Amino acid sequence: MVVRVDTMLHPTGLLGRILMIEALMGRIRGGKEYKSRIIDIDILLYGNKVVKTKVLVIPHPAMHVRRFVLIPLSEIAGGVIHPVLRKSVRELMEECPDTSKVVKV
Repeated sequence: MVVRVDTMLHPTGLLGRILMIEALMGRIRGGKEYKSRIIDIDILLYGNKVVKTKVLVIPHPAMHVRRFVLIPLSEIAGGVIHPVLRKSVRELMEECPDTSKVVKV
């Protein structure tokens, strides 16, 4: 699922709120390996900002290779330009190497 949110929060402030929501929903963070999670909220884009810190990278570094992200994102923001790759979300979806099946529910 992809949602658009308008906020006055700075990206790191938004991340703090997201982490709080995940914790309240029962997500336990820790470790470096992939684990199944009850909830996972990512910041894909933040306007045309590029952020690179130890705890936050925007745009999301793998969004352009994940069909399950690009398909719903293209429905609400297909014309938005990725600020690093300089391609629209629609273009990224067309070039996406991921061949996994995505089902709309």
